[in-house]
Amino acid sequence: MRDSDLIRKLLKSGLTYRAIGIIAKCSHGSVHQEKLAMKRDEEATRLAKIASGSEETESVSPQFPAAS
Repeated sequence: MRDSDLIRKLLKSGLTYRAIGIIAKCSHGSVHQEKLAMKRDEEATRLAKIASGSEETESVSPQFPAAS
């Protein structure tokens, strides 16, 4: 089992996959899988905030080219 909390902290600090693998005693492939899981978790959290109304969404208006 990989230490997910440690790997996520090290990813946020900007270390390379291989350096994190050495520190966390896992493969750099495991580090990559943890990064993907972290992104999925962050996206799910963001979507939950939007759904509950606690985060405002950007309003985007269409941009049309100016008439000549």
